[in-house]
Amino acid sequence: PQRNRRAWLMPSEGDAEYAKLQDLINRHSARLGMPSFAPHATLLGGVQLQGGQEGWKDVLYACYKLASELEPLEMTCKDAAGFPKWNQCLLCTMELTEELK
Repeated sequence: PQRNRRAWLMPSEGDAEYAKLQDLINRHSARLGMPSFAPHATLLGGVQLQGGQEGWKDVLYACYKLASELEPLEMTCKDAAGFPKWNQCLLCTMELTEELK
């Protein structure tokens, strides 16, 4: 069966910015009674793959290979909004940098 997949950009877990973002998300999630989540920027959403687990392994390998060849990205939040849908309770629009074009 086909499943939708997503590709996220995430800060390194040991990074100080990761800790700040995770703390901010945790505090506000608790205050609003919402589940917490890992800080991330969705690069691709709702990707449908053929080939089951093997197809997904190929995509993961290609992403890992690409990530290992790139320098870390600096991202800036351009706008923030909230929606009733649980997985979009906080949505930040990031500035589109040259590296992401």
